[in-house]
Amino acid sequence: MFDWCNNRGNCIRNCYGNALSTAKLPDSISPPPDILIIGRVTYNTIMVNVGDTVSDFSAEAAQGDEIRELTLSEYADGRPTAFVFYVHDFSPVCKSQMCEVNGTEFLTFNDSVRVLGISTDGPYSHLKFIEENGLSYPLIHDADKDIYEMFGMLAETENGRRRPKRGVVLIDANRTIRYWWQADDNWDEWRTDPIADLSDVLNELGVV
Repeated sequence: MFDWCNNRGNCIRNCYGNALSTAKLPDSISPPPDILIIGRVTYNTIMVNVGDTVSDFSAEAAQGDEIRELTLSEYADGRPTAFVFYVHDFSPVCKSQMCEVNGTEFLTFNDSVRVLGISTDGPYSHLKFIEENGLSYPLIHDADKDIYEMFGMLAETENGRRRPKRGVVLIDANRTIRYWWQADDNWDEWRTDPIADLSDVLNELGVV
């Protein structure tokens, strides 16, 4: 399980109005004194803040034709990183999403930005998915959904199960969340709005 870090920076944008709601904490709720509350974003009882700093982590990942342990800080190496959360290898909407990201030059042909795909599928499925679609970035195996949880990409079902969600998150060089988008429904057709939003934020960061 990962620990959330203290909030830092500014809440720069409400990324996707239909999926997010941002509001100040009620006056009756007092955060711990060392926490700066900027804005609260909730979705199906999972909370994240644009402006939070996320923890470093290591996880099993498939890249190219090999399986290896990937550590975020080493992989990012001081660069902004885009996380692309998807549900299953080979599902049509996820294939569209992952291939669209792979073909976006300012993400995958830009040495100033890193990209990571994340799903609960196993590493050997990831290897096959990478091979069949020519993906140039690593795919992380998050079977326990810890990374999903850290980035607010889980929805709780009525029976209490944790269901992964499709989404896109961008962190900056300091691992601060600068952009957060989540699909209303996992099986909605992939839309390119998050790609355009990523371009805007990366432009603000001076890396595209």
